[in-house]
Amino acid sequence: MSLASTDFAVVERPKTNSRIFAHPRWDAIPVGAALLHCAYFFGMFYLFPRVPLWVMLILGFIYSVSISWNINGISHNFIHNPYFRSPLLNRLFSIMESTTVGFSQVFYECIHMRHHKGNADRPDGHGGTIDWISIYKHGHEGEAEHPLAYTFLSFFREDPKTVFKELKRKDPREAFWGVTELALFVSAFVVLGILNWRYICFLLPFWYLGHCLSYLNGYYRHYGGNPDEPITWGVSAYGKLYNWTWFFNGYHAEHHFRPKVHWTRMQALRDQIIEQQRKAGVRVIKVPHALGFLDPNLPPHDRSEINVKRSPFAFRIPTQH
Repeated sequence: MSLASTDFAVVERPKTNSRIFAHPRWDAIPVGAALLHCAYFFGMFYLFPRVPLWVMLILGFIYSVSISWNINGISHNFIHNPYFRSPLLNRLFSIMESTTVGFSQVFYECIHMRHHKGNADRPDGHGGTIDWISIYKHGHEGEAEHPLAYTFLSFFREDPKTVFKELKRKDPREAFWGVTELALFVSAFVVLGILNWRYICFLLPFWYLGHCLSYLNGYYRHYGGNPDEPITWGVSAYGKLYNWTWFFNGYHAEHHFRPKVHWTRMQALRDQIIEQQRKAGVRVIKVPHALGFLDPNLPPHDRSEINVKRSPFAFRIPTQH
């Protein structure tokens, strides 16, 4: 039986009397984490000429992991439930996020909403998907693409022109801000490169790896799920440390079922629908999504070779899922 998200499981939206935050003051934690992440980004530039290379390599890898952490936790929750009452604060936060992780938050929101519209759908008769970043889009015979291809090639596949047209159709003002954010983050990278060209050569591979790790995370949030059944659209991982540090990113089946539920209410949502989830066969993995390939019950891939449908060498704007 197909279960729509409006059929049951009403989770009350959390209320707050805060004059700053639009939702519970718990949002101060992801906001504070975002500020620290931004400071870390610029701190690496300061440390580059002052510490040994081996230290910078460790810091660079941490930055890569933190890109995925930010996109899938802080930035993702901000899309569905903007943190502030003030539109100005939300705009400034969006710009800061764009600079820190190196892509437009507005563009990410557009792509992510298409993701929820299609919910990792399989290609239609013409090979197209509603979800621009569906793991099935470049697969074969209705199967998911090989995880290595999806992880390392998705960075190059996103089409900024398509995203811009979609934004402009919906809201020309948001399209303007999306382009502005792109210009600001590119300008930040250019300035860092002018100040120290060796640093930007050091940074770019870790920036790319960070977005690849985000795609890896997104892949296993859907691999093994059922794109034809709303309650099983996503794959969940319930490790406490993972969810506490990634702002309940692990509750992904629940999130796709009810995208507007605040991150602090994901456990309450699961408590309401757990029996329906079990009957429908919601997939749960024992490890964080980025380590989904280590799950002992991982479904096998029908094809082991990497499928590439588009040239990986054309420049595209990287995003998250």
